[in-house]
Amino acid sequence: MKATHDRRGSGERGFVMLIVLMILMAVSLLGLASMTVVVGDTRIAGNYRDNAEAFWAAEGALQTAVETLRQNQSYTGAVAGPTYTNGATSSATLAAFASGIVQATATGQKGQASKTLEAFLNSGSLYAAAMTVGGSIVMQGGPQVGSQGIRLDGNGTFQLNSGTPSFNLYVNPASSVVVQGGTVNQIPTPPLNMQAHALTAGQWADLEARADPAWTFSSGATIQGGLNFANVAPAADGSRYVYVNGNAVIQGALAGTGTIIATGTVTTQSATSSGATITIVSKGNVTLQFGGTSNPINCLLYTEGSLVLQGPVSLTGVVAVFGNVTMQGSPQYIGNADPNFWETYSGAYSMLSDPVSILYWSEDI
Repeated sequence: MKATHDRRGSGERGFVMLIVLMILMAVSLLGLASMTVVVGDTRIAGNYRDNAEAFWAAEGALQTAVETLRQNQSYTGAVAGPTYTNGATSSATLAAFASGIVQATATGQKGQASKTLEAFLNSGSLYAAAMTVGGSIVMQGGPQVGSQGIRLDGNGTFQLNSGTPSFNLYVNPASSVVVQGGTVNQIPTPPLNMQAHALTAGQWADLEARADPAWTFSSGATIQGGLNFANVAPAADGSRYVYVNGNAVIQGALAGTGTIIATGTVTTQSATSSGATITIVSKGNVTLQFGGTSNPINCLLYTEGSLVLQGPVSLTGVVAVFGNVTMQGSPQYIGNADPNFWETYSGAYSMLSDPVSILYWSEDI
């Protein structure tokens, strides 16, 4: 009997071997592709992290520059950034850009990533002078402004009593100033960008939140019989606040120490005072009308409108008025811009007096 042999065996085994090799090659390519994707994703994640950390480093340097300017409003030059434990570095520079405006440039670096921030800062305080007026002023009587002087962006008319102490007037060179009966030392000064100091919506909300609920009015208020802040519950900061959403009218005596906040106008009618210390914060016009014979009052005033001061009053304080100021009936104004005094007696002073604010900022200039 003859033995038979299948000649197809070796060919089929070769074909199977080829298929196996192709499968192994495909698996190897798939693994290599997966490794490439993982490496790429890791690199992308690392770049993203470095870019984010470079941005925050630049942000830290910018905040350091702002604090530096708050400490010294005339400073220009290099500012060292904070120290970081993640290997990021940062620095900033401050340069004069225009009157009262400083340009800040901050750079942060991490690995190969670099981020640059540019900001424009307003560097003039509303309360550097005893009175800051964005519009025009008509002043009568015998004011005792003191060494801080008056900063005036508009025109001025001063009808002063004989013997009125001379004072400095830091005035816009384009303004017209008329002085009668006294001496005013006019010092040409570029106008202050007061709108850059206007309270933000968040700051108005902060002030509202501080007010005593019993003295919070949602739709205007007329407070009869006077306002004694001893009847107002103190806030967490120890100060006393009255908040009026709309117009506030106060009739009668002012007493104690506290803050009146109004989103509209503030008007006192036949007011009297025997030494009250009040802060007035208003979006609208403020009219302070006093009766009687002598009304000493300490007042820190902020209004985005105009101010009218009428009647026999001796107002000692510091005033920032975005609009016009009119003083009628020979009220006496005595300047007091002492920050230590107002830090003690006005809970709103630190918010109102912040001398440095960011007007605009951009990334990667």
